[in-house]
Amino acid sequence: MSPRFFPSFAGAFCRGLLVLVAPLIALGSSALAAEKLVSSKPVLLFLCAGQSNMGGSGSTAEYNTAYPDARLPRPEIWFRGSNVETDTGGWRALGTQLQHGPEIVFALRMAAAFPEHTIAILKVERAATPIEYWMPGEPSRFNSRAGFLKLETLLPEVVADLRDRVASGSIPGFKVAGLVWMQGEADSNGIMLPPGTYLRKLRTFVRYIESKLETRDIPVVLGRISIQVSPNVVRERGMLRVSKSANPPGPLPDEVDHVNDGQRRGPVWYHEQLMRVRADQEAFVAERSRAAWVDLDDLDLIDGWHFFVAGYVEMGRRFGDAMVQVLKR
Repeated sequence: MSPRFFPSFAGAFCRGLLVLVAPLIALGSSALAAEKLVSSKPVLLFLCAGQSNMGGSGSTAEYNTAYPDARLPRPEIWFRGSNVETDTGGWRALGTQLQHGPEIVFALRMAAAFPEHTIAILKVERAATPIEYWMPGEPSRFNSRAGFLKLETLLPEVVADLRDRVASGSIPGFKVAGLVWMQGEADSNGIMLPPGTYLRKLRTFVRYIESKLETRDIPVVLGRISIQVSPNVVRERGMLRVSKSANPPGPLPDEVDHVNDGQRRGPVWYHEQLMRVRADQEAFVAERSRAAWVDLDDLDLIDGWHFFVAGYVEMGRRFGDAMVQVLKR
């Protein structure tokens, strides 16, 4: 099966955007030497980016237990994983990184859907980061924009590397195929912002990605922030909340939209701000021809913010199924 929008890879290759992954390692080796990275199939590159729920949790053994079909590691699927502070600097086999997120099952779904291509995943994440961390702009007291600086150098580097591999005959071609974005929890927390604020920032972020990769209308799949982080949701693994009078000093909201009733609730301060971010995520998808959002509301959280390993497995499946449908448009 070939994505409808993919041109022939003969004689030329297209630029686009890449989805999340981690280092590519051959069985029995920690990293595959760059000169040995070859494939007889053209490469589809996906960028998977965001905050901690893109980072995920769980070792290779835990992932194989939660999803036996994973059979990690997978040297036939390329992975380059990077926290903003660290980068392996090369490709490895999928499943050899220390921590796994939704990229694992997403990559496996892509490999099953497009068997005539080699799947490559570039994963960049940083916990607790607002969207401005990933965007062009001036640093602020609370935001260094280190994510933007990382992407500014990493994306051209990866594209240039694949271009060189085409020139050397290591691969017949490549396509930047899509973006998977799992972010927004940080923007849902803290102060109230006007409706549409996150939407404007998300547009700017994606336009920046497209400009760096010299592409338009990049296929995008994003995870809509779970309703379970709302302070209106009482749940066993939520957080004990405090009233305004009990707030510690610091840059916290002037008031909260719930009472200190001793019940564990979702951790964000304002339910309404969460709903604005979710609405903006849906609006972003609605205005693009090739985009989809994925519902995560039914996936259990292990703490205030994060999913169980089984949740990341299911998240990856939903991301993959959504991307397949987007690529058919």
